[in-house]
Amino acid sequence: MCDYCGCREVGVIGERSDDHEQLVDLAARIRRELGRDRAEAAIALAELQSRLRLHLEREEEGIFRQLAVEPGFDGYLADLEGDHREARQGLLSVDPLAELSEATVRAGLEELEAHITREEQDLFPACRMLLSAEAFAEARVAHDRITARETGNEVASSS
Repeated sequence: MCDYCGCREVGVIGERSDDHEQLVDLAARIRRELGRDRAEAAIALAELQSRLRLHLEREEEGIFRQLAVEPGFDGYLADLEGDHREARQGLLSVDPLAELSEATVRAGLEELEAHITREEQDLFPACRMLLSAEAFAEARVAHDRITARETGNEVASSS
């Protein structure tokens, strides 16, 4: 994860980076369990899917939306959004209760980790440099709205 530019000190970026760490840890657990205990692999995959769905939505409605107004990022954001679509069509579409296709799951995990690396090394540092305090505040509102909806609370607290 990015440790060189201070981007993790920005609330919404730090939170998404924390998500990335949790997703990478879950990916490692899934890989380990695929070879040992398919039931445990399925449990870890279901947890990863739940966390990833929320993470993608927060990024898209928060950080991506704010960066979209910056000149020159259209193509880059389109690539990242394409990665998100691929995750939804691939890794997120796998039914953890069905027989797991090890090759499909492993390929999805590799794609996810490559995407995380791009965000950590490119997107998050760029956001820290380009986005204003107001843009980060708007991203926070989007993140909190999504959290409130997911948790069933009308108001989510800001951190």
